[in-house]
Amino acid sequence: MKVRWIGVIALIAVGALWLDAGSVSGAVTRLRSILAELSGTLVLFGVAAGARAAWLWWRGQQAASWPVVGGTITRARVESRKQRMGNTLYRQASKSTYYRPDLAYRYEVNGKTFEGKRARFGERAGWDKDAAAMKRLIDPYPEGHAVQVRYDPARPGEAVLTAGAGAFWRTIAVFATACLVLGVAGWFVG
Repeated sequence: MKVRWIGVIALIAVGALWLDAGSVSGAVTRLRSILAELSGTLVLFGVAAGARAAWLWWRGQQAASWPVVGGTITRARVESRKQRMGNTLYRQASKSTYYRPDLAYRYEVNGKTFEGKRARFGERAGWDKDAAAMKRLIDPYPEGHAVQVRYDPARPGEAVLTAGAGAFWRTIAVFATACLVLGVAGWFVG
């Protein structure tokens, strides 16, 4: 669904450029100009997003070798919030509901109690319109149940319930690659 909207927006943008330029060749020239102007920013975003994706993957792999202790799920629910979208100046905005997983677990290391909130590195945890997807993220962790917690021995307050990296780091890596490709292309076409 989201990919479809990105395609529609891209077509509208190209159409607007075409109308503004008066011809296809004028639109292509304008598009090249915009790409050249944004190339540095795109490369910067690509490097930053790539670094984040690599860190999430690396930490997920590290978690496989972390010590394991018993813990208890203290909170497992899906939060919701309404957000006004659209033209708020003329009160023509519509309200959309967004959801996110709210997971917490308690565990103890060397007599000190910690609270963790991360199921795994690289897992989607932000606000989203898909309530069912957010529920699927917390379903494996019912409130009150005992769990195995993997904690970083150097920083016991950092922990996960599942070793390895979730699938969201791949989305970030694809975004990073697209930014880098477009940014580098902007240097050559500009």
